[in-house]
Amino acid sequence: MRWMPYSAPSLRMALPSYSLVTSTCHWRPLRPLHSSPCFSPSTSPWLNPHPPTRPNDLLDPNQSGFRAGHSTETALLAVTEALHGAKSQSLSSALLLLDLSAAFDTMDHQILLSSLVEMGISGSALTWFKSYLADRSYQVAWRGSLSSPHTLSTGVPQGSVLGPVLFSLYTKSLGSVISAHGFFYHCYADDTQLFLSFSPSDTQVPAQISACLADISAWMSTHHLKLNLGKTELLFLPAKGSPMIDASITVEGSIVSPSQSARSLGVTLDNQLCFSSHIAAGGSDHSSPKRPLNSWSRPW
Repeated sequence: MRWMPYSAPSLRMALPSYSLVTSTCHWRPLRPLHSSPCFSPSTSPWLNPHPPTRPNDLLDPNQSGFRAGHSTETALLAVTEALHGAKSQSLSSALLLLDLSAAFDTMDHQILLSSLVEMGISGSALTWFKSYLADRSYQVAWRGSLSSPHTLSTGVPQGSVLGPVLFSLYTKSLGSVISAHGFFYHCYADDTQLFLSFSPSDTQVPAQISACLADISAWMSTHHLKLNLGKTELLFLPAKGSPMIDASITVEGSIVSPSQSARSLGVTLDNQLCFSSHIAAGGSDHSSPKRPLNSWSRPW
């Protein structure tokens, strides 16, 4: 096999001449696989064995991350349109924005590979993924000293093309946990938005939210992930003419209190869905989207 050298600041790797690679079993990715635009287009077809335009797409249909024709806008629109629809039917809603701690760094390799097998990935494709995850190590540099290498059995490179896709596949089964409690959800990579619409007279909603969060936290623990309840946001959106709901949720000793507004995927959502907080912050927040909200195009 002939190799073509590639170099960039703080990165050195080799890419094979594609004309000589006749099978996926001939390819072994070298690490790190960086998302640098200078070679991502040439590597992306190799790193995404199930492109979203094919029938055998394995990603959750409620996942907008790393799919053709999807973005943070489609993730936000899916949720805000559903909340507006509920409000037009005189229903109140609860919106939860989950926060995960170091999600990409704690993914267990064996659980990931088992999940891929359950999705039907086998043979050379599975061997390819095993090779991608194997023989990773880390070292710690501190005040001029360098520790000895330690083998990594968790985590994928967040800056790689393949890492975020693997994370989305790793967390796919979380959707059934959320749906079992009557919640709807939509994700963009590790940003998960949960929402539930209900009659204003329903008094069981706080208990329903608490039970859902408890099961999500348990799922996270078995998958070596950590739900950060201290940074998880909760918004209650009352139906027209209904009083504001002020009910804190207690989960595993942590209290999740409702807020009047919360930031999701770069947009500040408020409990009236009028985007006043986002508009007010737009003049001084340089990280806010520059396009007006009414310019978003619906994906349907």
